Parts: sequence; C-alpha cells; structure tokens
Amino acid sequence: MIGAPGNDGEQTKGPRRPARVVLAMLVSIILIMPVHASEPATATESQSVAVPSYFYPDSGSPGSLWDSLGSSYPAARIAVINPNSGPGDARNPDYTRQTRESRAAGLAVLGYVHTSYGARDLELVKAEIDRYYEWYGVDGIFLDEASTNCDLVPTYYAPLYDHIKSRGGTVVHNPGTHPERECHMSVADVLVTFEGSYEAYTTGYSAPAWISDYPPERFWHLVYATPTEAGMREAVRLSRERNAGWIYVTPDDLPNPWDTLPPDAYWSAELSAVTGQADTTPPVVSAPSESFIRFSRLDTGPEPVPVRLSWSGADAGSGIARYELEHGENGGSFSAIALPEPKATSATVRLAPGAHLFRVRAVDNAGNQGEWVAGPAFTLAVYQEDENVSYPAGTWKRQPVSWAYGGALRHDDGPPSRARFVFTGREIAWVTSEGRNRGRAEVWVDGERTATVDLYSDPGVPREVVFHMDFGRRSTHTIEVRPLGTKNAASSGTRVDVDAFLLIY
Repeated sequence: MIGAPGNDGEQTKGPRRPARVVLAMLVSIILIMPVHASEPATATESQSVAVPSYFYPDSGSPGSLWDSLGSSYPAARIAVINPNSGPGDARNPDYTRQTRESRAAGLAVLGYVHTSYGARDLELVKAEIDRYYEWYGVDGIFLDEASTNCDLVPTYYAPLYDHIKSRGGTVVHNPGTHPERECHMSVADVLVTFEGSYEAYTTGYSAPAWISDYPPERFWHLVYATPTEAGMREAVRLSRERNAGWIYVTPDDLPNPWDTLPPDAYWSAELSAVTGQADTTPPVVSAPSESFIRFSRLDTGPEPVPVRLSWSGADAGSGIARYELEHGENGGSFSAIALPEPKATSATVRLAPGAHLFRVRAVDNAGNQGEWVAGPAFTLAVYQEDENVSYPAGTWKRQPVSWAYGGALRHDDGPPSRARFVFTGREIAWVTSEGRNRGRAEVWVDGERTATVDLYSDPGVPREVVFHMDFGRRSTHTIEVRPLGTKNAASSGTRVDVDAFLLIY
C-alpha cells in the first residue's frame, strides 16, 4: 500500500500494498459517482472517468492537479482522499478545503479505509469511517484490500455496508480482481474488478460469466503503464466490451501509478475517448472581479495600486488548459496580462488611478476557445491625506516624508482623534504605515465599528493597505479611523497615520 500524505504534507509509509491504496481510492470515487450524476453511466453506451486522486492538496495553488481534476467534470466524476493511509489521527485542514472545493466542482469524494482482507478489527474500521464523515463530509467510503471470501460477507462486510449506508454514503470494494462468486455485489455499490498494467489488461484478462448479469456502473477498471494515447484508447474500448462503466487509464507506472494525472494532451484525449465524442464545446468563464488586497503595499511609481482579479471557469469535455486575461485602460485597446500559471484563476496587477476594464476567456485541452467575458468597468481613485479627508477631532499633524504615498501623511496618537472620509463607491481601502512606535486604531463604517487594527511592525512598512471593504454596489458611505491610544506590548508608541484612501467606483 502506498502511504497517504501525512498531516505535515509529506508522504508517510502505509502498512500495505502501494497500488492498493490508490486503487481503493479510485473505487471510492466510482461509488460516489452514481450519487452525484444526474444520469448514471450505462457502461457500453456511456462511461465516466474515476480517478485515483492519490495526490496531496496543493494549498489551493493555481494549476494544481486537483484544479485539473475539478475542471474535467463531468467527464471525470469521482475523487478519493486519503490523508494518512486512512483519515489520520487529526483533521487535516488541507483535505477539508479540498473536499469542499472538489464537491463544489461536481466531483463525488470518497474516503479511503483499508480492511486487510477482513482481518482488520471491525470496530476500528467503523471508527475511521466515522472520522471521514465528521472531519471531511465525504460522499462515501472506499474499502481497500477487500476480501473475495464469501464467508466474510455476513459477518464483516455486511455490517460495514450498513454502517456506511446509515450515513447515506456510497460503498466501494476493491479486491482488484474478479471474485469467482458474486456474493460481494450485495454489500458494495461498485467493485474494482481490475487493477493492473496495460499488458495484463490486453493479454491476461478474464472474467466470470456472472459479470454480464449486472449493469456496467457496478464495475470499475484501473489500467496503468499505458504509455501511448493509442494504447489508452484501446484500453477504453476494451473496458466497454468488458462491462466496466468506470475507467481510468494512465501512462504512470509502479510503484505508485496514481500519484499524478496524465499529461494535458493525453488527459484530454482520455476524457474524449471515455465520453465517446470529440470535444467541440468551448469552455465558459465567469466575469473577472476586482478587489483591493489587505497587507499589500502601494508603489511610488506610475502604477502604484495592487489589485487582485479573480474568476472561475468550467469545461464539460476535455478540461480547461489555460486562461487568458486582458486589460483595457482609460478606453484604450486591450493588452494581455501574464498569469502566474496557465490555469490560474486569479492574478495581482498594479494599476494607475483611472478607468479600467478586464476581460478573461478560457481555452480547453482540445483547443476550443471560449468567449471573452468582461467584468464591470470601474474607476480607481487615490485620495491623499488632505484630499476630501476631514479631521473633526484630535490634533492630526501633517508630516512630509519621502516614504509616504504622495510625500506626506497625517498622524495622531489617541482619543478623541478621528479622521473621516465620505465617499461614493463600491470598495474602500485605508492606506497607512506600520512601525515600531505605532499603536492600535478602530475602523468605523457608517457609524458601526468594523475592525480593530494593530499597526506595530518591526521593521516598519510604509504605504500598506491595512483595511478594505467591498460594498457590492456603488453607494455613499462614511469611513472613520479612530486612534485608540493603546498599543502592542512591543511597541514604543501609539501613533496612527493616515496616508491615503483607495476607492473603486
């Protein structure tokens, strides 16, 4: 068994066969699939991809394997999580996040538990099943190392089946081969009846006659060491003939063929081969939305303000290969914005005050280009410390300093000081400085206390966005900065600066 990623994000060795754990996961995915699919697969006419997703969640980084898998829905429909050769001893927040994101993308997510061919303590297996539901909210359970012994069905596997079904979950068994008798069909929704190499699949496969008595969606085949796309297509063709409604083929090989996804072109061809049709449908994207970035810093050059653009996309066929982002400024023509990764769904850009418009489109792995989708046009404005900003209370001193935005700022130390900015817009941000003698301040919006900000920092940080708020639509508001006269224990003072306010409208 290949060990699952541990809670520290590194691989830990599990107690049994490497391929089995991954395979089990894959089976789990298949089992969940009928739960989520609007029309369950009917093997010989239509299949779905179920992937042994035996790779660690990459902390939401753009272009990750999990992003690729999620964007391949609905051709791919199942994923398996295996935090630590089971659920582990403590909840792993990376897997909590990934399960939520994968289910939101349409995938069914199963949790991996091994049974050691019926030799593992039954109550221990049940406890691991319960932890998956309590910590990760899975759609079902993949029972790896499932025995083919019919004598264990009533005493071992039937109680596990009932336990999982009591939670509304899908049950997958992974014996990795065809049982000679069909007793396990009563205690599993899906059986993984082949796990092996392309050579074994094409030259050594055999199945008992009872397999043909069941619909294809009850069976799943996993084929590794398939280096060419032509071989992949042959494996998919054979899986249809062999009554498997779930299939995954990969060029990867032992010792762990399930620790990645195939290369993009191979993966695209597999999705098309399994769905039985060429991908001619372009991907779709959401309109890009903009946002100020807390703890970002303004520059002093011609494009000082960092703004984050974000969007989402989907492709029903071969999956999204890349996004393209373009920017138009002050009514001019669009120009391309480089993305951190081809499949990134966000980018940080630096903008000058003025009018801006962004648009995005996606290109899938079959080469289909989606339509450009533009976000709402917006105007970015920067207001200096004395530009439409009033100081109704306190003794705010103006200080010219080279490191402030615009070369100057105002500061005060505590109550009853207030700095007030009345504006009409969609989003507001307060720019200030942090340092070793800075104190705390409250931010009030429309008469309500919204945040408390501690401005201590060593070393100091100039021109920093320490607060921002998005109102969703253009409207009139009042923001006040109120120094509290209190400080972090490490700070030598209670000074609070007003350097600028940023506005999107």
